[in-house]
Amino acid sequence: MKIGHAISKEYPLGKYYIKEVSVNEYYVLDENNKQEVELTEDKQVASVTFKDKSIPYEEPVVEEPVVEEPIVEEPVVQEPIVQEPIAPKPIVPKLPKTGY
Repeated sequence: MKIGHAISKEYPLGKYYIKEVSVNEYYVLDENNKQEVELTEDKQVASVTFKDKSIPYEEPVVEEPVVEEPIVEEPVVQEPIVQEPIAPKPIVPKLPKTGY
């Protein structure tokens, strides 16, 4: 629990309402929280206590990076090309030109 202090100017005798108007980042301000103080003597010191609710600490969420497995393609196996032997063209003798 933290204890805060506030000092004000001197006020005339009478009744006053003290209200907390700000809190640090770890507490929730109660907007309806006010307290009555009555000053009955000159140079009187008045004490008030405010009880604020603390904000529960939540561990920050850290997302794990997504690691994708590399895509491994299966190698394409090509069948060897087998060429059939080409048969030589038969030699056909040329006929003599006869003029017909």
